[in-house]
Amino acid sequence: MPEGVRSGSAVTNVRWQEANSVGNYPASYSGEATVVDLGNNRYLFALIGEATKQIAAHTLHEELGEQRSDYKKLLPKVMSFRDIREVPRDHYPLLVTFTDINDPATVRRVDPNDLTATFGPGVSLMRITLEISDEPVTGGIKKVLGWLATVGDGMLDGRRISTLKAENRLANDLSRLNFKRE
Repeated sequence: MPEGVRSGSAVTNVRWQEANSVGNYPASYSGEATVVDLGNNRYLFALIGEATKQIAAHTLHEELGEQRSDYKKLLPKVMSFRDIREVPRDHYPLLVTFTDINDPATVRRVDPNDLTATFGPGVSLMRITLEISDEPVTGGIKKVLGWLATVGDGMLDGRRISTLKAENRLANDLSRLNFKRE
């Protein structure tokens, strides 16, 4: 069991473009998953992915007085917002851990409402916060996940593509891009 409060942070860059011809606001992101070191070679990862582009809108739209679907009004306000807010639990990123940190195929989903089920008594998630800042994208996840540079473009279970026939669906659904995207 970890002693005291543990935390992790990562800076991800999300970019939105002006509306295209069909009224969509294309977005992209780069950065890496947030890592929380729980000690004894156990880690909690908050992954990045397509939902990364929406976390700020889901977290801030009410406070900024805009409907989440009205990107024309909401996105400029989000981009100029500079503060920290707690992310609603229903918009948390996917949380995972590894039963063997050196083996990407041992990835396991973590229930944000029950970290005890994965990590044992006394471990719980207090909150996830979002801060919009002008800080540069962080690096360093490769120090924890040494295999990240060698896993290639396939899935964590070693397959080239995701398939419904995979034994370990989570390892087959995730790739290195859920941990680091440049």
